[in-house]
Amino acid sequence: MFAKTRTINRQYVGKNIQNFMEVPDLISIQTSSYESFLQAERMKRGEPLENQGLQEVFTSTFPIVDLISEDQTLYVQVSTAQDAKKKVKDTLVNLKESDDKRISNVRKIVFFFLHNQSIDRIPDYMGDNMIGQVPFVRKEHLITTQDILEKAQNLLKWVAWLCLGGIFILSLLATLYYHLGILPLLLAFGLCIRSKNEKSLANLRS
Repeated sequence: MFAKTRTINRQYVGKNIQNFMEVPDLISIQTSSYESFLQAERMKRGEPLENQGLQEVFTSTFPIVDLISEDQTLYVQVSTAQDAKKKVKDTLVNLKESDDKRISNVRKIVFFFLHNQSIDRIPDYMGDNMIGQVPFVRKEHLITTQDILEKAQNLLKWVAWLCLGGIFILSLLATLYYHLGILPLLLAFGLCIRSKNEKSLANLRS
């Protein structure tokens, strides 16, 4: 009763403000952040990576270690050396000349480098060029930070396509529900349950 007999004066705050903040380009913010983190475009152009994003993480926390597998047949070297070609050759020579009994059992070597221009100059050491008893093929026995970045980029693309596929399926189901009602969805659900039960029965009989 009180609300009907009393006039309520409404106050609109901000109605006279003319200058509003422009809506930022949210897609551009995401893509630029993605590019700054992975530097995918620089990798495609063959340009050296800047010390930022994931590359900065690698350069700041990268260890220099030598690892030998438990069965002593695999030797892994992680290095920040800028002259990767010299590092690979020196390591193979050191393995050849080493008196360590563990090293004598090594049959495979894997290098892990920060990506730099010297990577492309590393030759294969096979056949007549093999140093000692451990062969080295660049495509098989060398991993760089660029390889990891490219795999991360491909994984993100796969996740994006997966999300788009999920959105398409949900949109299709929503359209069917809107036009045909819930009956087709119940039918599809029933067929899935029936198929699952038939498989369970077949497994029990076998």
